[in-house]
Amino acid sequence: MQRTTLPSDQTRMKAYHAILVFVGVLGSASALRATDLMEAPGVDSFSSDYQNPTLFALAPGSNFVSGQVGRIVDEFTDSGALLENGADAGTDGDYFRLIVPGGYRLEQIFVNRYNDFGRGFAAYAPGDAFAPPVDLGGGNVFYPFADAALFDGATDFEPLPPNPLFRGGHLPVDPGDGGFNVDFLPAGSYALLIQENQISTVDYELHFVVTAVPEPASAPLALLLLLGACARRRRSARQTRQAASAEPAARHSLS
Repeated sequence: MQRTTLPSDQTRMKAYHAILVFVGVLGSASALRATDLMEAPGVDSFSSDYQNPTLFALAPGSNFVSGQVGRIVDEFTDSGALLENGADAGTDGDYFRLIVPGGYRLEQIFVNRYNDFGRGFAAYAPGDAFAPPVDLGGGNVFYPFADAALFDGATDFEPLPPNPLFRGGHLPVDPGDGGFNVDFLPAGSYALLIQENQISTVDYELHFVVTAVPEPASAPLALLLLLGACARRRRSARQTRQAASAEPAARHSLS
């Protein structure tokens, strides 16, 4: 009679754990691509008006925007102005209102694709829309950006890894540094501009990564660390007192 060997409890638990991990990976993979916002080719469906940006409510995980931007008239009539209505300024910049949900933060913006040999222009500011620019006279204009950047990305001819826009630090606005000088953006509303600098039409894809705000250290752990520090301080003070009391005794014995 053939003997059948049943799997041990440990083997069954390992198999069960593997199934749970596999299901979890499938679930997380489906949740990773949280939101997509796509502009139909040849149709300017994203706002080109800085006062009426396209709403993009970000969800936890990965959020993607793909569209087209470009300078749409010739160099003799194209003002190239920023913060204007795109139809009037002769440009097709894409303006977005980003909403980062409470309890989360915008961890990074990756430029997955920017199909241009030159560089694009990006800017952001807190709030639902950009404030109007201020004419300072003498051909000088103040643009109320929190930060601005000239960036690049992968093209049809030069595949590149995703280019991060958040470069960290808190330096003054400098479009030439290639990114925004922030580590992340907390929950709230932000205006974002994507603009092409050349007389051409460029397709792009941006990847917005939204993560939960890291929880602070728990109160019990903080209390434990505080008690440990107090205990070390008391022990050090006791050793100092013992050394001080031993010194006169040593001098008395020598005399």
